[in-house]
Amino acid sequence: MAIVGGVRFTFRLYLVLLVSPALGGEFSFKDEGKFFTIDCGSEPETVVKVDKTNGNLRSILVNGTELQRNARGSHINSGFGKSAKVTATEFGDDRVLITVESMVTHYYAFKKGEPNIYMATWSEKCPHPGEMRFIARLSSKVLDKGNVDRPGDDAAGNAIESKDIFIQSDGRTTSKYYSGVRFIDDAIHGSRGRNIGAYFAIGSYESSSGGPFFRDINSQTAGETEEIYFYMFSGHAQTEPFRKGQLHGPYALCFTDGPPPTMPTMGWMKDLDLKGWVSGRGRVTGTASGMTKDAPYTVYLSNDTAQYWTKVGADGKFKTNAMKPGRYKMRLMR
Repeated sequence: MAIVGGVRFTFRLYLVLLVSPALGGEFSFKDEGKFFTIDCGSEPETVVKVDKTNGNLRSILVNGTELQRNARGSHINSGFGKSAKVTATEFGDDRVLITVESMVTHYYAFKKGEPNIYMATWSEKCPHPGEMRFIARLSSKVLDKGNVDRPGDDAAGNAIESKDIFIQSDGRTTSKYYSGVRFIDDAIHGSRGRNIGAYFAIGSYESSSGGPFFRDINSQTAGETEEIYFYMFSGHAQTEPFRKGQLHGPYALCFTDGPPPTMPTMGWMKDLDLKGWVSGRGRVTGTASGMTKDAPYTVYLSNDTAQYWTKVGADGKFKTNAMKPGRYKMRLMR
């Protein structure tokens, strides 16, 4: 209290506490005998275990909740196999690379503060059984809202075709094939539950096959398992051969508090010395003419090692993403 010019003033002191939002643990990498364990030091808190005997993802804890469904793990195709060689490399104190060498060379990469498993896959030839896809086998009890974009992939009811298409009691048919989205429209896809989500973010389709309008399985709810796929090469009505000796990706399995993530930056992976990574690139720009206005147009460029596409603007102008050097066949599609 103070008195100034006969006027009494009373002061009150208020203590304001600034509380920072809860963050994940510290970024860390541990060799724990059977597993390599990575704490992403992120929000949501994400801790991943990679099986050193076969390269499979065996545990994915997001804010303390186990997402990984069962002992089969998450992996390429049906698994890397017991003969897989699994090694780990630390890059400073903020990045870790795990390499799995088997019928393919597969990479898991982790970056401090990011709740993502970054990946890329190199293969000299198409692996058995004539497809190449990463399958995340997660818990449908946790991701109980299923595919956020394409409902109808439930593998339940009575099978009516190829053991993969089912009829429900209300007359609907469901199938994992219904989850497919055209590559040109499919940058991020996944499933969610209450305050938790898991999504594939596709950084590049350049080494995949089929072109911009190809599609394949994105997800399937099968009992207690929520399967989320990234198809790099499909054996289902494929229109192009497998692109041999190329690095597929990069791509990432991202974990959130529910909603889909924004596309993460993957360019930092160029410093990890991944087999088949191409840094020196260029772009193609141009103007298409003679188009009608009844449909959108897409420019598609391809050769034996890569494919690219870009949408054409209303003025006919287009510009590709960064491309590998080479000679390409260019097509205007609609």
